[in-house]
Amino acid sequence: FNIENFDTDNCYNTSTFRFTPTVAGKYYFFASQRYTATGNYDTDLDLEIRKNGSGIARFRGINYHQDSRITQTIVEMNGSTDYVEATVYQSTGISLTIQPNNSDCFFGGYKLIGA
Repeated sequence: FNIENFDTDNCYNTSTFRFTPTVAGKYYFFASQRYTATGNYDTDLDLEIRKNGSGIARFRGINYHQDSRITQTIVEMNGSTDYVEATVYQSTGISLTIQPNNSDCFFGGYKLIGA
């Protein structure tokens, strides 16, 4: 997730791949991924949203050939040191490429107004 489409408050770092909000409150986060590969494959997949290094939302299951997967959560952030990141793990034993277009592979978040 090294490309930004929107970042009005400069909370996302494309070098560390972390979202660190500067305003405390409740935030909605979402992540999606899709692998590309030749041939069919089935793999165990963990798509996880992590707060300060610990998992808070996860899709865990089988990823079939070219399927997209998504996970989402609402979490309280302190507005100074808390950060959120998304991670993906797969178990095929071969190298897979994550789909590079933002309709299949994305990570984002925003503050919930009034929360």
